[in-house]
Amino acid sequence: MTIQQGWLGRLAGYFGQSATTSTFVGNIGDTFPDDILSREKLSSVVRGVKLIAEDIARLSVLVQVNDPQDPQTVKNAALDLLEKEANPYMSGREWRAWMVSCSILRGSSYSFIQRNPSGEPLALWPLLPGRVTAVWSGFFLEPKWLLDGREIDPHELVILMSGPGNTNNPYLCDSPLTKCAPAMTLAVIQERCALSLAVAGRMGKISITHPGTLSNAAKMDLLDSYTRKHVSPEGAARPLVLDEGVKVERLSDGNSGSLTDDRKFSIMEVARALSIPPQMLFQGDAGALTSQIEMMRQYVETAVQPWCVKFADCLRTKLLPNGLRFAFDYHALMRGNLRDTASALKDLSRTGAVTVNDAREMLGLAEDVPNGDQPISPSDAQVAN
Repeated sequence: MTIQQGWLGRLAGYFGQSATTSTFVGNIGDTFPDDILSREKLSSVVRGVKLIAEDIARLSVLVQVNDPQDPQTVKNAALDLLEKEANPYMSGREWRAWMVSCSILRGSSYSFIQRNPSGEPLALWPLLPGRVTAVWSGFFLEPKWLLDGREIDPHELVILMSGPGNTNNPYLCDSPLTKCAPAMTLAVIQERCALSLAVAGRMGKISITHPGTLSNAAKMDLLDSYTRKHVSPEGAARPLVLDEGVKVERLSDGNSGSLTDDRKFSIMEVARALSIPPQMLFQGDAGALTSQIEMMRQYVETAVQPWCVKFADCLRTKLLPNGLRFAFDYHALMRGNLRDTASALKDLSRTGAVTVNDAREMLGLAEDVPNGDQPISPSDAQVAN
């Protein structure tokens, strides 16, 4: 169904129109409960989402022949949208980070593809959450895509979905934060408890005992007076003067270490939900992952690579002709620090497992050296020493 509107007006509306709802499929209600904003404001969630989105954004992207046996790298104009400028307002790397972060938080993210008369992509315009919905239609209950309530061909949209969802069955998309809703709700409650204790000057729960019988009004006056003077960061150290036999006793300790342990556990729950090693979200013991390289390898394989595969698949059918595909280069993340990498490559080259030019390619050095494709023999390594 063609939307009867000028190009400039359409693009301005797609990019600039706001939305008050974050739902993905509008006819079945919101994807998230009312505390979605609280979840998004958890520092561990912000850190984890930013980590994955920015790492994917800074990866180099290649266009290759879709042949597993011989994936030759080729040039294509669509690559500039991902590496240089996605639209006049965003770079390709900023657009990638926006798409990934929105998909993690909301379950899906969308961008409109501006094309020239020949059908080649010219720009990618991100769409704010809530503007794209999918409804079932037809006898076979096929999904129909709507943009601001008007039908649109899904081929005109870049659709990045979390979970097993796809354009044929969008109802399967689900944010990892939604799948772990109980853990996320617990993390929000623990943050609120910590905030309440901080505001109360770490006083914890107390009881006030009076030897006589007080009226309800007198009880409220005593409680309000104590709260106003002492239950605050400024009043926590204020001297307390009691008369008439009044006693104040602490029932729970506001400085209890269990709260810190609970908050650390909530950070680990967020790490599990996002498939990130917990050490990358808080400063703690490395545990079994004593090697930084091993931790980065686990992070790339469990968190970054699955999103890159989804991203490349959704972009391939929308931006590239048949026979080509996008590929993300993970070497920059897997490389580790230069000293460990140099030591490992040195050992591999001495055993003949890799050549000098192989090692240079792993380091991202473009030019080969003369005779660099010949394995180094043990005698050559001794002469070099």
